[in-house]
Amino acid sequence: MSWGQASSTDLLYWQRETTILTSPRPSYETAGAWSGNAVIGGLLAYSCTRWSNSKGIDSSLCLASTDGIRSKKNPVLQTPAQATGGWRDPAPFQEGNSTFLAFGASLGPRRGAVLLTSFPQVKHIVQPLFTVPRIRGAPDMIECPDVAWLDENVVVLKLSIMANRSQRHDLFILGLLERNTENSPVFTPLNKSRNLPRCGGIRPDWEVAVGALRLDCGDLYASQSFKLMPNQQLIYMGWIKDQDTNELYNGALSFPRHLFFQDDRLFYSFLPNLSKLRTDERLASLHRSTTADESLLVISELPSSRRLEIAIYDFRFRRQGTPSHFVLDLPGRRIEATLNFDVNAAVISVYDACEMRVVFTNDNDQNLTIRILIDGSLVEWDIGDGLSACSHRSYRTLINKNSTPAARLSSSSSSLRNIKMCAWRLSA
Repeated sequence: MSWGQASSTDLLYWQRETTILTSPRPSYETAGAWSGNAVIGGLLAYSCTRWSNSKGIDSSLCLASTDGIRSKKNPVLQTPAQATGGWRDPAPFQEGNSTFLAFGASLGPRRGAVLLTSFPQVKHIVQPLFTVPRIRGAPDMIECPDVAWLDENVVVLKLSIMANRSQRHDLFILGLLERNTENSPVFTPLNKSRNLPRCGGIRPDWEVAVGALRLDCGDLYASQSFKLMPNQQLIYMGWIKDQDTNELYNGALSFPRHLFFQDDRLFYSFLPNLSKLRTDERLASLHRSTTADESLLVISELPSSRRLEIAIYDFRFRRQGTPSHFVLDLPGRRIEATLNFDVNAAVISVYDACEMRVVFTNDNDQNLTIRILIDGSLVEWDIGDGLSACSHRSYRTLINKNSTPAARLSSSSSSLRNIKMCAWRLSA
């Protein structure tokens, strides 16, 4: 295993730095290791998940170190008896003056939990912090847990439900951390009777009785929190399901999101510096002209073998169910299409709350797909009332900004206003 690092001044563009931990790896990592921490509770430390050669399931190890050197004597934590299907992904968090590590675990068929150990005394496992009694999918694992304080009383517990690849998603639970009679932390969810959100009318039954919130209709996965200095904003970043690949969660990261607690509800917003993506010189060939009735996107070229993806933001509906007319101008030809945006209480109501797809046919009878991604820049989390947030990923440009514009997408419908093109890319 090698530990790499990257630096960023805006959490949008990242620079790869020198690898900080390399081989040779000790014998307990020969089968692979991941999900590590280098600093825990202010101490130089090392913790990770590793494959167990003897049992074929994952286990964990952790140590405190003063020099950053690992050895074959580094402690491997004994797998708790209740973690019959393995445990993984140690995540540190503070509670008062104490430091803990939270682990995701499988407790057997359809049951998972978040387990705790204290740090740096890591020899004993504390009782489960939280148990999920009903899960479907294999291997019934809760992974990548995260515990973060929203204010001095309320925490958000994040669980990653490891169902099959197409159904993996994060659940966020608001609650309180209290001490039991043994002085161990216990997580108590708030609003346990809250209905679970739906996306396109689908409600998977492996989410029953969790009382949790979702982001991006489940497209966000394995997200982790950190505090952004100097104002201590709570920031989340995670994997975004990438529909363009069969890997789904391989290499596509979400934009950073700021979480905050207000009026007993959880909200998030994207960082203000995301506006840099709309003005960055690398997007100089993206020309916008926004009026009450028209939004247009100008690009340099549109090969028939490529798909154009467009993200729009800052939208408002004038009336429900009114068709929106979109026009794609190609050299020597104009292609038109009409989109019907169905809205419910001014909220988009489609199977995927985050996108609409339109397929045009070019002169060679080949399909040219335009995907319109709808960006709800400040949207309440989906708490069962129909409000949903949307997926976001980084859009790369393949267009030379000095090229001659040759295509335009425009909307002249009266049903949509204040449409602005936010980001786009051409992909093979």
